[in-house]
Amino acid sequence: MHSALASRLLPRLPRPLLSRPLPPRLLSTVPASNFTSPDAPLPPPEDLQPRHLSGPPTRETYPHSEGSVDDIMIYDGRKIHDLLSSSSAPLQPSCAAFNAVASEWVNVLRDGPGVLVFKNAFPDHYMLDAVSREFESIILSEEIDGGSGDHFAKAGNNSRIWNAHEKLALKNPALYVHYYNNLLMSAVSRAWLGPHYQLTAQVNSSHPGSAAQDPHCDYHLGFRSNEEVALFPTHAHRMSQFLTLQGAVAHVGMPLEAGPTTFLP
Repeated sequence: MHSALASRLLPRLPRPLLSRPLPPRLLSTVPASNFTSPDAPLPPPEDLQPRHLSGPPTRETYPHSEGSVDDIMIYDGRKIHDLLSSSSAPLQPSCAAFNAVASEWVNVLRDGPGVLVFKNAFPDHYMLDAVSREFESIILSEEIDGGSGDHFAKAGNNSRIWNAHEKLALKNPALYVHYYNNLLMSAVSRAWLGPHYQLTAQVNSSHPGSAAQDPHCDYHLGFRSNEEVALFPTHAHRMSQFLTLQGAVAHVGMPLEAGPTTFLP
C-alpha cells in the first residue's frame, strides 16, 4: 500500500509451484553509526537470531490470538471477523474491538515477532479458486506475449504478474470487488498504516528448480544495492518498516516441500 512516500500492503499470492528452500529474509541491517560502509563485515550469526523485544510471544501477551507456532502469532480469521463485525463501524476509533485488536497487532509487528498469521482470512475458497484461475489466465496471456522476469530469475523461469491488483480489476470487476472486500485485510492494514494507505499486489509463482531469492528487506529500502542502501542514515532504515506492510495470501496449501519464502521473525 504505497502512496508517494506513504505506505503499501504488498500481497504475494503463491501458487503450488514452489519447490526449493529459500534463505532467510533478513531485516535491513541498521548500522550502529549514522552511516556505514557497504563493505562492512556482516554481524556474527548470533546477532541474527530472533529477538523478541517484549519477551517470547504468548496468549497472555496477545489475548486475541490462538497462540503461537515457532514464535509466530496465529489468529483465527473467522473469530476476528465476527468480533469486528459486531460493531456498526468496525474500523473506526469509536470501535472498542478494533482498538483492542489493532493495538495488539501493532505490538506483534513492532515489538514482538514482527509477523502474524490469519487462518481462514478468506473463508470462501471457491472465490479464491476463481481468482487463481483469472491469475493463471493472465499469466498465460502474458507468457504468449513474451512474459516478464522477476527480481531473481530471467523471464520464463518463474511466473509473475506485475500490478495484479489492476489487472484483476479490469479482467473481472465483480470478482475483484469480492476478493479485496476483506475486513481482516482492511483492519490489519489500517492498524499499521492508518486510514489513507494504498494497495498494490503482485503474483509470484516460483517454478521447481528456479533460483532462490537473495536475503532482502522489501520496501522502501529493499531491492537496492548495498552501496545505495549505505547512503541512507540509520533513522531512515528504522523508519522504512513503518511505511509499508507486506502480506501474502495463500491460495493453496504451502508445505515446506513447496519452498515458501523463509523469513527471520
